[in-house]
Amino acid sequence: MWTDGTYFEFGWERPGVGAQYGEAYFPSQAKSPLLFSDVGLALMDYGKAPPSEREAVAKKIEKAAAKLEQYLNKHSRS
Repeated sequence: MWTDGTYFEFGWERPGVGAQYGEAYFPSQAKSPLLFSDVGLALMDYGKAPPSEREAVAKKIEKAAAKLEQYLNKHSRS
């Protein structure tokens, strides 16, 4: 039983491929799903941002993605 955490569902549709879906759950102590969700939340912010703010939000996306990539590179099993 999980008593704390966040659950994310996401999906996208690609021409010629169709709809694809995924999910991520992270308890309060798991780092990689948290970093993954930070990227997703930044992408959602970009979609809601007016054109004048998109450059700043794009930098936020890049920063979040870089943190996730750095963490995964350090902790991945080869």
